[in-house]
Amino acid sequence: MAELPPLGARIRKVGKDGLIRTIAGEGAKLLADPSGDDAMLYPLLIGFDPEGRLVIADGALNQIKMLPKGAF
Repeated sequence: MAELPPLGARIRKVGKDGLIRTIAGEGAKLLADPSGDDAMLYPLLIGFDPEGRLVIADGALNQIKMLPKGAF
């Protein structure tokens, strides 16, 4: 049986139109580089701050990532 390549971490959004879009991580413009400053390896929690930014807690990197409001 062939093994599938490992996938990078992703955050996805289901739009009102029913389409699923990757908004962060592999295949997106935000937090896409697994070796760069905007890396996202193991997202544990997501939420929104009072200003409407998406906040992601990354357990592997021990970091909090924030996506700008309106970027997703």
